[in-house]
Amino acid sequence: MAYRTDRGTAIRDPSHWNRQLLIEFLLAVFLSIAASIAAFSNIAAMDSQLFNVTADGLGHLAKVAYLAEHFQKLEFPSWCPFWYNGSTMMQYYAPLGYVVMAGIHILIDDIVLTMKWYCLICLSLGGLGVWAISRRFIGQWYGLFGVVLYCLQPFFALSLFGGGVYAQGVIFLFTPWLLLFVVDFLIDPRSSTFFGIAILTALLILGHAMHAFMIGLMIAVVALPYALSGKIRFQSYFMLGVSMVIAALMCGFWWAVGITGYEAPGVPYLLEEATLLYTAIPDWFIPGKSSILKFSLATQACVVLSFLIYHYMYRRTWAPDRRQFCVSMMIYLSIVSVIFSFGQNFSVLRAIPFIETLVPGRILNLTAVTAAVAGSYILFSLLKNFIDYRLWRKSAIVMMCILLIGLSLYEMNPFVRDYSLEHYDSYYRSYMPFLAGSGDRFEKGRYEWIAPVNASETYYSTQVYGYNASDGWNIEGTPHNRTIWGNNVALSSGAEEYVLKDLFFWNVRSVYVAREYAGLLSTLKKYGFSQKVDPFLKTGSSGILYTSDQPSSYFLTDPRDSLVIGPGAIAMAHEYPYMVHEYETDLMKYTLSELEQYKVIYITEPILDSVSRIRAFEDRVTQLVDQGIHVLIEPSSLLRFPLFGVGVNNLKLSAASAVLARSDAREGSAETDIILRAGRQFFSLTGLDHVEYKLYSGQDRAGFDMIGTQKVGQGEVIFIGGRLTQYLQSPSFFIWGFQEEDIVPDVASLKAIITDLIDRKEHGSTFVPGTFDVLSSAWDYKGGTFAYSIDEAQEVTVS
Repeated sequence: MAYRTDRGTAIRDPSHWNRQLLIEFLLAVFLSIAASIAAFSNIAAMDSQLFNVTADGLGHLAKVAYLAEHFQKLEFPSWCPFWYNGSTMMQYYAPLGYVVMAGIHILIDDIVLTMKWYCLICLSLGGLGVWAISRRFIGQWYGLFGVVLYCLQPFFALSLFGGGVYAQGVIFLFTPWLLLFVVDFLIDPRSSTFFGIAILTALLILGHAMHAFMIGLMIAVVALPYALSGKIRFQSYFMLGVSMVIAALMCGFWWAVGITGYEAPGVPYLLEEATLLYTAIPDWFIPGKSSILKFSLATQACVVLSFLIYHYMYRRTWAPDRRQFCVSMMIYLSIVSVIFSFGQNFSVLRAIPFIETLVPGRILNLTAVTAAVAGSYILFSLLKNFIDYRLWRKSAIVMMCILLIGLSLYEMNPFVRDYSLEHYDSYYRSYMPFLAGSGDRFEKGRYEWIAPVNASETYYSTQVYGYNASDGWNIEGTPHNRTIWGNNVALSSGAEEYVLKDLFFWNVRSVYVAREYAGLLSTLKKYGFSQKVDPFLKTGSSGILYTSDQPSSYFLTDPRDSLVIGPGAIAMAHEYPYMVHEYETDLMKYTLSELEQYKVIYITEPILDSVSRIRAFEDRVTQLVDQGIHVLIEPSSLLRFPLFGVGVNNLKLSAASAVLARSDAREGSAETDIILRAGRQFFSLTGLDHVEYKLYSGQDRAGFDMIGTQKVGQGEVIFIGGRLTQYLQSPSFFIWGFQEEDIVPDVASLKAIITDLIDRKEHGSTFVPGTFDVLSSAWDYKGGTFAYSIDEAQEVTVS
């Protein structure tokens, strides 16, 4: 289908047209820059010694400063040594925003000015993209209004200057230009626009992959009815998808790192709680309501008005002209993207695959583009035949335009937002000079904070005071997520020694701790940390700095000789920090030589869903038992086939509680009966050679077998049913959350039983690592090397 253009556009004076284009372009540049600077509000005039207070901003800038330092030397870092104990440089956030900011920082050597210039470039060039769409498909001059609507959009200002998500600025830049190419391609497919879409989509992926996916999804959903109804060629629709797939393949050099796991363990993801935080709610769209992000009421009104005008003007007729197609696409993209922004807050959207891993509220970046173009269309509708109108009608239209523009500017006034500014230098001088150690980064221990802070902690500790950090900012990629979540649960459930274990293995020598963590403060003292400074009197800070005089070492030996494996391993490690737990939860993925170094192996809920897996698992456990390793197995309630002849029997207990009691007499064992709440899931064991503990419920006197042993190879394996360990404090918090009434009143007695089962084989009980002596070591942007001399093979942990 051929789309026509306006009558008369094919015949014009080229010199006049070029002059008009130049004048309009210069006005668009002026308006985009002026509106973007206005969007900064009080940040525009902010002194370079100050920073606007954000959750993420200075964390991004810490990476930017690091990249710029190495780019100047023509070095291209693959890792960031000071961030989360050393992490991949750009796996969580895509690299493009960092690279652009690093380039700016090299030129001006001022991190605050870098941020300002970067945000100005992203907003103003994005605004020019809106102008380009409007001029090409709606008409001359009308896009100037769209530029202002886009650049003043509070969604962008609050994202950049309130949230500090600077790395996403390139998304605000390239999204309008991608839409320009997409609409042009669907109207008139050409090879130039095909490859333009591929390049712009690739830039979006490298700017923020999740945004690119959501924008592509919205375009696919909205354009599909046009293709099915013949309003655009289906071939064009299909080739649009091909172009975006090519873009994804072009970016394989970046995302393949996460997929293969060669450089980092897995693809980064967000915790669902974090995705819900940035999922739209009605307050985002209602003026005066407090929310972390806002979407302008003026641009919402533009979408509604343009929808009404569009349907009035065309009255359900399809005249295949470029303007009608573009405007209808913009209107429906606006509507669909706003609905999608509510994500899981709309129950019907929960059916979308992986919706819990997306941040759907961020799609309003696309809505800001389409709504701004819709605003340009409203002006066109008012002024399209202006020259032919009578004077009174011209006057009325001029008044309507002034009212539309005036009300929009009033509602979008960026100066009503006054961003909080902070002189962080004076704040951090109150305690950061007292961090332990001296010399370069790897000559002193790491710094960690366990307190409510923002990303400034990352920037100042690493870039100003020159320390490596064990933390970062925000909710980060795969391994960091698990660690953050695990430590949060540990602190809430009284498992402070687990946190100390992490600090020791991270070579942490300075810890900034919130004073409300009384249990952690006492545990720090127990293990040799002492209070260095309490900055409360000077700054009102809620934290206390603790440091350790123990020498720093990034090369450690691990004394632990017990291992816990399975989906619930981390919760058991909270209770028993001397137990090693790994990311791998399948026993069969470990080599026999890896397992033979342990004296005790506790296996929780192994996934054994076939007879062949059962047989392989039994063979491996038999090998371990024959080597003298003490094995405990806590089977899953979903176990379908007997394991060493032991099966599970799911229970439905009618009584409100049940009692765990010994069924035999064992010297030195705990004799206390333990009351358990029957509301939780229970399963008993069948086929045990010897039963040690039974579960009794109501009037039942026979009881159900819960703990016992089974003959395996040259020894025996302890089986634990229940799942009883769900009643221990940390596992209970992991499974059920903080519900104190669900905790067993005598948790200590239950833990004594589990501890007795583990301790039947002598094993180490310390989790404090030793120091591995090295002759020399060196670290750079590519990694580290070290030299050593030993008489026999020995394992070393590089912290």
